[in-house]
Amino acid sequence: MKLNAKKFIFCSLLLGLFILPIYFSISRISNHKSEEFSRNNSLQISTEYNTPIWITDLPGSLINWSWAKDQGYCTGSGTSSNPYVIKNHIFNTSAYFETPLAIVHSRKHFKIENCLFIAHGDFAGILLRNVTNGKITGNSMGLPTGALIFLRNSSYNTISNNIASYGEFYGILLEGLIGATRYNTISNNIVSNNLDTGISLRSGCVSNVISENIINDNPIGIDLDPGTMNNDIYLNCLNNTSVLLFL
Repeated sequence: MKLNAKKFIFCSLLLGLFILPIYFSISRISNHKSEEFSRNNSLQISTEYNTPIWITDLPGSLINWSWAKDQGYCTGSGTSSNPYVIKNHIFNTSAYFETPLAIVHSRKHFKIENCLFIAHGDFAGILLRNVTNGKITGNSMGLPTGALIFLRNSSYNTISNNIASYGEFYGILLEGLIGATRYNTISNNIVSNNLDTGISLRSGCVSNVISENIINDNPIGIDLDPGTMNNDIYLNCLNNTSVLLFL
């Protein structure tokens, strides 16, 4: 009995020597990222919009990117070197049953940066549908928004350095028809304290990358529905009721 007790104490000390440094290292990384996000995501607001804005770039559309630029919603020309930029705005449509900012049927290059989104609880702050070449960075949401970003049937977009927290349902939500939402990158976001799921991938999400996000204090950290395939999920900091859930 004495020998077993000594072995137990020795093993406990040995495990402590390996586990504690890893734990404190992860904590330092998480705290450092949180402080960095606080510095980088300090909003410098120029305009507040209180009615929903839809940008539809189908041929013949009267509310296309050129129209949006004429309205003062964005700058740029939609190329890879000079994308359309929507920046430093508040979008507050919490009184409407509508998404504050929706971009649909677009192949232009664009960026949504350093904006605050406040929507009705049943809607996301940003809706991208049938969209490519978008970069969503440095944005956040306020109550009672349902999610910061809803990406549907869209590919080759980047979602990074956002604070997708305190959503009524999700932080970030992706879905698509069969294989229609693919090759999107979700990285370096803080996704915390959402009432349902941090990051949710529904059916049709294929070959997306979820990496280096802080995903904390959600009931479910990352949710993968049936019909999601070949998504790369790595180097995320996870601390949730359920870390990863396959339905």
